[in-house]
Amino acid sequence: MKIGYAYKHEQKYKRLLAGRCPTAIDIDYSLNELMPNIDEFSIGGDGILTAYTLIDLIAEKIRSVLQQLKRGRHRRQDVFDLFLLIEKFPDLDAVVKAKILDSLIVKAHSRGIYPQAESFRDEEIRKRSKAEYPTLADEIVGDLPDFDLIYPVVQSFYESLPWERLE
Repeated sequence: MKIGYAYKHEQKYKRLLAGRCPTAIDIDYSLNELMPNIDEFSIGGDGILTAYTLIDLIAEKIRSVLQQLKRGRHRRQDVFDLFLLIEKFPDLDAVVKAKILDSLIVKAHSRGIYPQAESFRDEEIRKRSKAEYPTLADEIVGDLPDFDLIYPVVQSFYESLPWERLE
């Protein structure tokens, strides 16, 4: 979904009213995702926007990578997104990692996926994640990092989750 915005005193406000607003943001929403952890943001008036927390965002991206096998899909962007999140938030503590794992388990089990500590070592998951990865180069700002360099970073993060809690 796209949401356009403009101030009333701006020329583009008329275009907004006509449904041709040049300033818009994309909103990705889903009605069938479990969100154990949510953030709510006031968007003016009575409006409240419910959004993933960082915990659920990371858990959802991991779940998407793992679900590739079951759905027979290629998820080219999820490893890239996870890498960016790991780089942006390098100091996630044990409490946060435990919450990520808890959220992942809830989300994955709801889709019939049962993650294990070594799941990211599955060559088919890696192959599917890499299959269309180079096509991201045309969609991002800057250089696309080499998949063979970022996948081990994501795998290491995944394996650093407190899997021993589940045994």
